[in-house]
Amino acid sequence: MIALAAGMFLAAALGACDAIGIKVPGAAIVPPAAGAQAPEPAPAQATGSAQAGAQTGATAGATAALPPVVDDDPSRLMGLDPRGVAKVLGDPELIRREQPAEIWQYRGAGCVFDVFFYEDAGLKRVTYLEARDSEAQRIEERGCFNELLRARLAKPLG
Repeated sequence: MIALAAGMFLAAALGACDAIGIKVPGAAIVPPAAGAQAPEPAPAQATGSAQAGAQTGATAGATAALPPVVDDDPSRLMGLDPRGVAKVLGDPELIRREQPAEIWQYRGAGCVFDVFFYEDAGLKRVTYLEARDSEAQRIEERGCFNELLRARLAKPLG
């Protein structure tokens, strides 16, 4: 019974990873055999980006149980429309309209991430990204984007 519950939890977690673009190498959703013991998970190794996120103020405790591989290249947001960005990062905490731009703001534990939309052929598209620390100093976007993706994954399903 415990193995079945663990298998269902794993399947839900992997489904959530896929929904927000997190790649889990070699992951396959297979329910465990009845009465089977769940294998011990391998220790997670932080990628360079995850380490950068930790250095920019990300809390290690919140991400320790998450998959070690995250597509945290913020350039994948470039050219997306608002719906595409919301699919990756969820709803923004703040939307500012400063003509001709619309800026969506996301906040992590250690950073603020702004996504700038400008109109292109009648459609809003991401053309610029910016990340800041808690003192409003510009920081590398990748670490902040990584923190936001992991925080989104760590939220309870449902």
